[in-house]
Amino acid sequence: YHGTTEAAAQGIVEGGFKDTDLRSNLLGTGAYFTESPQGAAAYGDVVAGGDLPSDVRILDLVAMDKRIADLVQELNLGALERVGDNLSLTDGQRTAVRDWAAGQGYSGIRFSPDFELGGGAPETVIFDVNVANRVVGSKAAVEPELPVSSESMGTDIDNEIGNPLNTILGKIDPDI
Repeated sequence: YHGTTEAAAQGIVEGGFKDTDLRSNLLGTGAYFTESPQGAAAYGDVVAGGDLPSDVRILDLVAMDKRIADLVQELNLGALERVGDNLSLTDGQRTAVRDWAAGQGYSGIRFSPDFELGGGAPETVIFDVNVANRVVGSKAAVEPELPVSSESMGTDIDNEIGNPLNTILGKIDPDI
């Protein structure tokens, strides 16, 4: 779920998220989603739902039972900074985490917003505007192109079956 205003929701549906719409939050700039409609409502009076496309990879720290602090430590990015009573990533840490995740083929990160205890309703940040548009079903979303093959899978299977070297007799040494 993504919480926003009525006007912003209409803009997202029609024209999609824009780079300038993305918030800088716990893990840096991106479109933030929560699994709780109540949590999303804290960000605006309109709560938009969506589904993660099956081809999108998300680093799921929650499923791995890891906190953001654990990831920062594993990446040797130094200590988190304390701001008042809370821990926060430095700008350098945010950039490094984002760059590392993208380098591993992830479009975002699912995390617990509590850096120390790992509690709270899980959130997901999507770094790529188009992926975020696909999640909410925006008219501006561009679906990835599927590779086009000149042969169908049936033709490939027929060719494999028709090749005598792929039959049992083709596998037996003729000198036996």
